[in-house]
Amino acid sequence: MTGRIIHDGPNYRVVHHRISAAPRVVVNFEVWLPEPAREAPATATEFFVARGINFIGIKPAVNDWFQHDEILAAISAIREATPGAQRVGYGGSMGAFAAINFAEALALDSLVAVCPQFSIQRHRVPFEHRWQQEAARIDFRHDAIDRIAPLRHGYILYDPFSEDRAHVQAITARHPALTLVPIPFAGHEQLRFLTHAGLAGDLLIGLVEGRFDQAAMVRRMRAARSASNLIWLGAARLLLQRRQAAAALRAILRAKAAPLPDPWLGDVTHAEILRLLGREAEARSLVSRRLVHPALGAAARWQLAQWAPAVAAFRPAPRPRWRRLVSWRH
Repeated sequence: MTGRIIHDGPNYRVVHHRISAAPRVVVNFEVWLPEPAREAPATATEFFVARGINFIGIKPAVNDWFQHDEILAAISAIREATPGAQRVGYGGSMGAFAAINFAEALALDSLVAVCPQFSIQRHRVPFEHRWQQEAARIDFRHDAIDRIAPLRHGYILYDPFSEDRAHVQAITARHPALTLVPIPFAGHEQLRFLTHAGLAGDLLIGLVEGRFDQAAMVRRMRAARSASNLIWLGAARLLLQRRQAAAALRAILRAKAAPLPDPWLGDVTHAEILRLLGREAEARSLVSRRLVHPALGAAARWQLAQWAPAVAAFRPAPRPRWRRLVSWRH
């Protein structure tokens, strides 16, 4: 699926797919990927192009939250390539952060941000413990969600019971006009749930095109929720957090009745629930099965190490204090 490269630097490649004469164009910042490749098509390309929507994909060479100074040249190229266009920002997670962060620079008319972060810098978001390896390597020169002008239009999809809630609260404190689309129990896997439930096309395209019927979509999501093992996994994790062990166990068993997209997360959640129930040996056995897995072995070893009983520091036994039994008189 080819398009026209409008910016090609060492850190970012920007490809423009002009599909129709319609003025609307989706500007997509790439999601975090385990092996980012600047030369590969943006992951959302096929989704939008197949639906006849003009699309621009911004691909980073590394997961840098789009913080290199080169991003300014990429944004300038997008504006030059789309004069007078109705630009709609789009992204998930890292890309959702960027869609909000650069909305002012891109002069976006609207945006759709799925599970965005307010920042990943610990001094700005002390509640965030994910992506710390990436954060340690990034020079945050363009982390400006709280410094740009308040945005007038856009949507945020998120799970109000997940770690993303605190980020969304921080974002909307600065940008209160953004519309929240809560999808409970889907965690950070909003797009995966929507895709599996057959809702992604109608929801995302409706948001992009400004014809979103929230009440109708809520009804459809509720109908799809009970059949989604991703939702049951999210429910299990929430119940575990609230230490409702019996209900959490029922939820995780329901989630694992069908293959999960992330079986490791399912196993760890299941094991933590077993530990909460006092079934330590079963929990360790569940995780130990992953030790021989080529991709998960290191994670399994790390998880088992977290559960290792703490070894108390050696302290010499106190000297006995003998009671004086005989008193000597001189």
